[in-house]
Amino acid sequence: MSRRRWTTFALAAALALALAPPPAALAQEALNTPAATQPSTGHFVYQSKLRFARYGDDPTGADRSGDDLTFNHRLQYGLSKDWSAQLDVALIRRDVDEPGAERDVEAGLGDATLTFKHRFWQDDFGPVDTARAAVFAGAQLPTGAAAFSSDSVDPVLGAVFMYIGGRHGFNQSASYTLTTGATDGELRPGDSLADLVRFDSAYLYRLSPAEYGSEYVASTYAVLELNGVYETNGDVELLLSPGLLYEGTTWAAEAGVQVPVYRSVDDRPETEWGLVLGLRFLW
Repeated sequence: MSRRRWTTFALAAALALALAPPPAALAQEALNTPAATQPSTGHFVYQSKLRFARYGDDPTGADRSGDDLTFNHRLQYGLSKDWSAQLDVALIRRDVDEPGAERDVEAGLGDATLTFKHRFWQDDFGPVDTARAAVFAGAQLPTGAAAFSSDSVDPVLGAVFMYIGGRHGFNQSASYTLTTGATDGELRPGDSLADLVRFDSAYLYRLSPAEYGSEYVASTYAVLELNGVYETNGDVELLLSPGLLYEGTTWAAEAGVQVPVYRSVDDRPETEWGLVLGLRFLW
């Protein structure tokens, strides 16, 4: 399929999903950490997430700074009890400032990522208490605009673990992206030819209700995450990400910020701070 057809398909799918009626229950998942949850067989979950990140303190000597705004659309489908498929597409707006050069502002479609998840272990030891583990694999596909595409197929492999006990929830995830092509600018983690390792930990505390009754009610969670990236060129960043999650029967809303707690970056600008807003719908 040509890039133009891929772009048309991705935008049409995103619009159709955004206009689809929200219907059935969502399992808790942190803002930035994948969880070992998935839609039941034959059901969809649509998630839209708006991310803003500011980059600066460029150690490369170019003294670049930039703002990156990403509007991600994610569609998950339950293939069976323990298998699901997921497609991610994103619209990106990037504003880069480099001394001595004209300010560079570009917008367009980013590369898509297609993955399949297999939940290979699950232990439900209470009405809402559970422990689950899953693996996922797929690839980032060269479907985006020239400014945001690596023009390569980059394999992705990862694993997630999830534990919910009473009002407490824990998620742990790690993934490896084998990078075979670089994007222009090398602003974000994963833009260069270096392979990318992501490692994420999340703690969720249910603020309300304190206990569930006979009928399900909406839940509100306080979320604290530690989100890390390591690139095989040696660049490392750790971000602390507090947030809130509101979860109903058919939809969920989430919001959080990201602040760096450790940075050792030599090949691109450092992350200064970030903001995340999201909505999820299940039908």
